[in-house]
Order: sequence, then C-alpha cells, then structure tokens
Amino acid sequence: MEKYESYETGGNSWASSHGNYISGQSFTPLVAHNLTRVVLWMKRLGTPPGYRIRLYLCDGAHKPTESELTGVDVDLSGVTTDPAGEWVAIDLPSYPVLQGTEYGLLSWPYGGNSDNQVQWYCDNIAPTYTRGLYLYSSNGGSSWAAYPTADLLFQEWGGPEAAPFSKVHVIG
Repeated sequence: MEKYESYETGGNSWASSHGNYISGQSFTPLVAHNLTRVVLWMKRLGTPPGYRIRLYLCDGAHKPTESELTGVDVDLSGVTTDPAGEWVAIDLPSYPVLQGTEYGLLSWPYGGNSDNQVQWYCDNIAPTYTRGLYLYSSNGGSSWAAYPTADLLFQEWGGPEAAPFSKVHVIG
C-alpha cells in the first residue's frame, strides 16, 4: 500500500462531526489509483455514535455531489480522548480515483451531540494543501460550505490493485 495524497502538518483547531454537522476534506489525486485506506487525525468526546466515512465526487464549487462512491460504517468509540488526538486508519472498499478529479472525504455521524462526537484536526491559520479544502455541512448534507482557507489533517492510501478490507486501525 502506498500513500498518495496527504496533509499532515499544522493544525490549530478541531472540526466537529455530530448530529447534522458533517466535516470533510476534499483532495485531488496527482496519480490515478485504487483508494483503499484513509488515515485521519482525530479525537473523541464522550461516547460518539456510529459514523460512516464516505467518498464523494466534488462539483466545480468544491462541494460533494449527491452519490456516495464508496464508504464504510465504523465504530470510532475507541479513538483517543487525549486532547492532542491521534492518527486513525480506516480501510475502505477499494475505489478507483482518477488523476485531476476532486473528491470529498466525509466523516458522517449517525447522531451524537456536542458531548458525544468525533473531531478531526484542522489547520485554519496557514494550510498548505493546494489540491483540496475543508468541507462542512450543518444540515446533514443538504447544503455545503467549502473553505479554501482551511484543511483537515489526512492521508489517503491505496495502490494499483484492490486491497483486503478490514475497517479501523488506531495508529496512535
């Protein structure tokens, strides 16, 4: 497995995902490949609900389109509560991503509230990932905001072949 797209430095705040609040990061691959894993810098508060990590195409305004390309339901209740967070690896069913096409990677909650959620580390001071941006919905995905002045910390992994599928790995 090989790392393709990533934003791994910086970070100064946390993006929330709970209830109708959805956080995400768009990315545009430089190389076509099969996406099989994402690694996200996260922490949890309380006992979060289930989540679905989803991949969507983005439109010309950088916002997710209507159809999920691939995704997986995950239990993120084992993610650290340490205020610093940790890298969390999540395997996805293999999906072929194309060079130069913008995709949205979303952390989609099944409920929760401000006391029971997972948060994704965000750089909204000096982000340097130029092939994507921070995505946010406060109404369950009915509409989206795209923030070019922020990025969430992520890694996007895969390879030329589909990989075995096994869900969540806390890297720590």
